[in-house]
Amino acid sequence: MRITKKLLTFDEKKDKIEYMEELNEKSIDDIIADNLTELRISKKLKQSELAEQIGYSDKTVSRWENASTVPDIATPARLAEFYGITVYDIQHENPR
Repeated sequence: MRITKKLLTFDEKKDKIEYMEELNEKSIDDIIADNLTELRISKKLKQSELAEQIGYSDKTVSRWENASTVPDIATPARLAEFYGITVYDIQHENPR
């Protein structure tokens, strides 16, 4: 039995590459969640401790860190000030 490999057209190859790139990209929600979790842990804070210091519930902090929700538009600035970083740092993947 001879196995032959189907040759892909240029457009099929391009579509396949784009699809694979999409699979490898993290969503902004996941990036924010990962960054917030890393920042909190780096300060050796429990979710409840962070929540108390910034005026939110520990459930809200948990939802941010699990990417169930993202902070409202004003909160990243408050978090950035709290951690001594920029909003950009919260919203973008950072090499650590």
